Amino acid sequence: MLVTCRIAVVGVAVFAASGIAAPVPAERVKAEKELAAFATKLHGTWEGNRGCQGRLILQADGTYEWKFRGPGGDTDTGVWEMRGDTQSPTLSLKCKTSDDPERKGKTVDVKVVRMTEVSLAFKSPESAPLEFTRAMKSPKP
Repeated sequence: MLVTCRIAVVGVAVFAASGIAAPVPAERVKAEKELAAFATKLHGTWEGNRGCQGRLILQADGTYEWKFRGPGGDTDTGVWEMRGDTQSPTLSLKCKTSDDPERKGKTVDVKVVRMTEVSLAFKSPESAPLEFTRAMKSPKP
């Protein structure tokens, strides 16, 4: 019995060390693709619907810029990603630079509570939902 357990442990260690990954379940692959498609819909510029919400720009390369934020009109920049699944998506914003030193280096996870082609709303546990409208591109002359 002891010998069998050691062989099994050694076999697992060799398998793990070989770099061979276990197959990813089909459901997980599907969920990851759906979340990536959801994230793609967020790309673009979003204008806050109320004062102090500012303009949130989510880039396809995973960076963001949040301008005119708060009463001081601060600007934050950083990286963003989607987590969870499309039924309960979480937008994660990791602030790299900010006019407000309290936000620099912090990560904020917010629940996306509504997402359409033209509107976005997300909520953190300690705040009311923030609502945004997609900024329309100006027609080229």
